[in-house]
Amino acid sequence: MNSTKPEKAPRKGLPITVKYLIGLLVLATLFVVGFIPKYLNNKQLETDAKAVTTTAPEVQIVHPRLAASDDITLPGSVDAIIETSMQSRTTGYVSKLYVDIGSHVKKGQILADVQSPDVDQQVAQAYAQTAQSRATVGQSISTVDSLRAIVLSGQAVVLHQRAALVQAQAALDGAISAKAQAQANLLVAKAKVSQSEEQVLVAKAAVTLAQANYMLAVAGLKRETTLLKEGFVAQEDYDQSEASFKTNAATVGSAKANVEASEADVKASQETVHANVQMVLSAQSAEDAAAADIKAARANLESSIATLSAARSSVDAGRQTVQANVAAVGSSVANARRYDVMSSFDHIVAPFDGIITSRNVDVGSLVSPGVISAADVTNTTPTTGLFGIARVDTLRIYVSLPQSDFLWAPDGTQVKVLVSELPNQKFEGVVHHTAGALDPSTRTLLTEVRIPNPKGTLLPGMYAQVEFTPGAERKLRIPDAAIVVDSNGTRVVVVDATNHIRFQKVVLGRDYGTEAEVVTGVKLSDQLVSDASENMLDGGAVQILKGVAKS
Repeated sequence: MNSTKPEKAPRKGLPITVKYLIGLLVLATLFVVGFIPKYLNNKQLETDAKAVTTTAPEVQIVHPRLAASDDITLPGSVDAIIETSMQSRTTGYVSKLYVDIGSHVKKGQILADVQSPDVDQQVAQAYAQTAQSRATVGQSISTVDSLRAIVLSGQAVVLHQRAALVQAQAALDGAISAKAQAQANLLVAKAKVSQSEEQVLVAKAAVTLAQANYMLAVAGLKRETTLLKEGFVAQEDYDQSEASFKTNAATVGSAKANVEASEADVKASQETVHANVQMVLSAQSAEDAAAADIKAARANLESSIATLSAARSSVDAGRQTVQANVAAVGSSVANARRYDVMSSFDHIVAPFDGIITSRNVDVGSLVSPGVISAADVTNTTPTTGLFGIARVDTLRIYVSLPQSDFLWAPDGTQVKVLVSELPNQKFEGVVHHTAGALDPSTRTLLTEVRIPNPKGTLLPGMYAQVEFTPGAERKLRIPDAAIVVDSNGTRVVVVDATNHIRFQKVVLGRDYGTEAEVVTGVKLSDQLVSDASENMLDGGAVQILKGVAKS
């Protein structure tokens, strides 16, 4: 059996158009709730900002004012223009005192006498050493003179030895010349021997030839004699052969005579050669003797020169000894003078005109050379040394000028000096010189003021005050509240005629606490913002509060 479920009928919803309208209504509601309050708030902020930008800030203004610079009074201690502690330059005992504290003394005046027996003994010893040194100089000069005589003698010996050397050289030259001549003669004699021997050979050859001709003539004569007897030759031919025989016989005799003569010449030449050999040997002996003489003369000359050189060295050494002794004399004289000067220190004299401020010794006190202690360098009454002395006709005071005031206190500036113990007196002083550099720890300039003190009214060591008067010139001053100090420097805020502000750099002078002196940067007619701030807009407009301007 089939069963079927009944179908549900479709539900009817809102139309699409209505849904869109509802969505638009929701969006409009959200826009009204979120955007409109924020928009109104922004409009209010814009209105407030526009009101702020269109409303100029209110400021109080101040005006610079002219005022004379205040006097400056600085403390200081009165010092003498020159003060020192008198020390002894020698060791001894005070034998007499001529002054006491408060005594006025002149330069060179004797203040005390010191007895120093040690110095006196040293003076006598120094003079004795000087006399001894002078005697030594005289002795060394005599020694030098003796050495000079030895030098002159040595020079004479050297000249003599040189002359002997020249003479020996001349003898050697003569011996060499004689030897050369003998050798030449020997050579000539030997040549003549050779020539004579050659002549002997020639003569013997001539004898042999003459004998041969003679034998030939003998043979010819015999033949001619036989032929003549037989009648084969004429008498004339026989006579001619006979004459030839006689001639050749004579020639043989003459040739033999020539041989004997040539042999005699050879013997004579040989004897001449022997004689010349003896002369050469004699000349060689003379040359050897002359050479030996020269060698001996040179040795003697060198020995004499060495002796002369040694003598000259001795003279130089003697001169140096003289110079050393003269220097010793000078040293002794200087030493004597030194002790003379030391003995002059027995009188203690004033180094300058002044007044005795302290006396630290009595008669009989033992004194010795000393050094001024650091504490007494500036002490008006030193406790070391014999006396303290100070020149008081001119005094000086050292004061420290602040950095803001040193420019108008150059050298030559007139000042007043006040001493409380002398209330009715004012002393005039003058700035003598300054240190030239500020003390970085205090930013002050050390300044020396000098005060004439011809009557001695002021005393060294007094406490005084120095009054500096800048003069009648008036300078601009502005309140400290109008000054802006930042990374851009020192400035003020100036309000112009259109009530706009501008920052103006200034150079300040002396600081008076609530006010400061202006050197450059503002004019008397300028309007300055009081309580100025670096956050102000340069060139912006301001409103000046009426009735609250300050000057």
